[in-house]
Amino acid sequence: MRIIFYGGRQAGAIGLLTLMARKDEMVLVIPEDDVVENIAKSFNLDIYKPEKINSEESMKILQEKNADLLVSVHGRRIIGNNILSLFRLGGMNVHPCLYKYKGANPIEKLLEDGETKASVGVHKMTEKVDGGTVITEIFTDVRDCKTVVEVYNKLYPTYSIALNDAMDKLTRGSS
Repeated sequence: MRIIFYGGRQAGAIGLLTLMARKDEMVLVIPEDDVVENIAKSFNLDIYKPEKINSEESMKILQEKNADLLVSVHGRRIIGNNILSLFRLGGMNVHPCLYKYKGANPIEKLLEDGETKASVGVHKMTEKVDGGTVITEIFTDVRDCKTVVEVYNKLYPTYSIALNDAMDKLTRGSS
């Protein structure tokens, strides 16, 4: 499958490496930060750093890549329907605690609420933040975690599991 990857931070790095391990073809990487950009560079992947991701220029560049799917893992910008429509399979986003905390800072909200379970969810992308149909969501017990870093450290393996599950469902046509 031909994929354009968009993401950042450690979770983005895990997502990019997970997709590469699956042997999916990374036709372009849109890094949010140096973490993902450095990994892309180390594998000689094409990198695109748009000023405005929904611009006409971005549309042209992304369309030329003829990708099947856009995958976002900790991407920070909202992707418009003009961009999502370029992909045969649309886009999917990987987000922590999708079951309850859509949008920014879900782990902080989880800790404030005293929740004991966290998750990594994958959903189809729409212009509405974290509003698309959920493809998969994998839960992890975090009752022993007291900080954002501790929760993320516990969730990082789950990013790979959830992304693999969502990709399997997508390739089987059951999502």
